[in-house]
Amino acid sequence: MSTKTTRANAQALMPEEVFDDFTSRMTEQSAVQQLARRAPDMSRLQNRVPVLDVLPISYIKNAGQDYSDTRRKKLTNVAWKDKFLNAEDIVTILPVPDNVIDDADRPIWDEALPYVVESISQRFDQAVLQGASKPNSWPDDLVTGAIAAGASVSYKAGGTDLYDNILGENGLYSLVEARGYDPNGNIGAIRTKGTLRGLRDENGQPIFKRAADNGQNVQQMTRYDIDGVPSFFPKNNALNPEEALMIAGDWSQLIWAIRKDVTIDVFRTGVIQDPDTGDILYNLLQDDMSALRVVTRIAWQLPNPVNITETDSDKRYPFAVLLPEGVYS
Repeated sequence: MSTKTTRANAQALMPEEVFDDFTSRMTEQSAVQQLARRAPDMSRLQNRVPVLDVLPISYIKNAGQDYSDTRRKKLTNVAWKDKFLNAEDIVTILPVPDNVIDDADRPIWDEALPYVVESISQRFDQAVLQGASKPNSWPDDLVTGAIAAGASVSYKAGGTDLYDNILGENGLYSLVEARGYDPNGNIGAIRTKGTLRGLRDENGQPIFKRAADNGQNVQQMTRYDIDGVPSFFPKNNALNPEEALMIAGDWSQLIWAIRKDVTIDVFRTGVIQDPDTGDILYNLLQDDMSALRVVTRIAWQLPNPVNITETDSDKRYPFAVLLPEGVYS
């Protein structure tokens, strides 16, 4: 006999719109998903992404020589390689006593689901940006990839100019541009936002100012657009300031996709075990409990195709990272 409560049984607890807007809620909570490019939903565990790996090269026929009608023209080629989108599970299991559900003034699952979405988005962002809990089938996180490509800048609090670290000749934007990409978004740690707010010009005026009032004597919030590039400072601890302060890059180069079979289920029977020891933590039937289980299957990839500016795949990378002093040095 199946121990699972079917979706039809749980429909009263979870209205239809919960399923319809789950992905949009997750995207709103994830800084990476807001900036990056969403690929079509995956219909299987792995999707192949062909990536241009070798560019054709043109030649001037008589370069460095006298004109000749009979000199043979050089040949060139073009090649592709495969990268893969691999869907991995992000899982939330939330057990709640039945008495709590019965006594609550509001539907527990409806109240809990936004926080589940927030947690899933946090886990995804942390894995993509800094490799936290990253499965082996996913690419290296952006901090690791940028450092490996030599696209990192070290910031010393109170000692160097953060504005120059980002916009200067050897700043984040220049490192991205030198590799053939144009920065179109920044993700920063909350701490970095405070540092930007303290920057002053030669007249002692804040570089980042609140927008002028809208005619109703109400000031707009400060926009942290850096040279026209918008900056995001997610509150979900997606970026640990002890490891990285800001990531700038061309987010159109990062793709992500959802596996179609996202599931939201309620269980009223079965056991919940400690994943490490195997010990039974709860027996839902005997303990008069229910459990909400949300399984999101998601993938991401950085195709990083060859471009005419940087053909060396070891150096070519569409992101650069601002590091605290002494980190990874």
